[in-house]
Amino acid sequence: MNNFKIKSNYTNSFYDISFYIPEESNENNLPLILVLDGGYYFDVVKACVKQQRQASAKTGVNSAIVIGISHQEFEKKEKRFLDFTAPADKYIIDEKRKAIIPENLGGSEDFNKFIEKELFPIIEGNLNFDKNNTTIIGHSLSGYYVLWNLLKGSNIYKNIISFSPSVWWNDYELLNFPNLEKSNKNIFIGVGEKEGYMVDGAQKIYDKIKNFNKNCTIYVAPEENHGSVVITSISRSLRYINLFG
Repeated sequence: MNNFKIKSNYTNSFYDISFYIPEESNENNLPLILVLDGGYYFDVVKACVKQQRQASAKTGVNSAIVIGISHQEFEKKEKRFLDFTAPADKYIIDEKRKAIIPENLGGSEDFNKFIEKELFPIIEGNLNFDKNNTTIIGHSLSGYYVLWNLLKGSNIYKNIISFSPSVWWNDYELLNFPNLEKSNKNIFIGVGEKEGYMVDGAQKIYDKIKNFNKNCTIYVAPEENHGSVVITSISRSLRYINLFG
């Protein structure tokens, strides 16, 4: 299956879709890893899986199909804030961020529909994968988005990897979401030691999720920052979720 561009009828946006399909995918229903902010991180996750799957018993990283979703470069900033933030009656934005945050926000429900009703049917029609073993990876705003999906009760993903989640968004609204009665996801939260208040936010959302989801871990990466934490910690995150099959 080749890389392609798709326009969503739900978000009215174009996305670049990238694929890594291991040779053994024709013989097995492999796990599926969906990488948000694919322009930044698809190649990172692809390289990690491609290299380490060859000795998975030693590396702890299993073979998987990797799919990246990327916004168009010229509108990336605006569309990330639209697609990765949840609807709200109002948005509380501190003064230092008002100048850099776009006007259009709260499109995460439509972005969900794009993935579930437009992208996934294409994938299902062309690839053999284990529908019960899907992973979504997000960083920063998309790290917030994947945790929002969890807290709203979405069941499409078995595994959730969130790096440096923007827990601060809209006055820490995720911390005020009601806890789920019970959740059986496998959740990895990673943050760089040098990310300041982001470390505190990651710890607080971990403490919240741990109340209703047993398989959850947090990793504060020594000496790492907002820009380096994904690259240096992706192997650790994949090893964690692979512990559970």
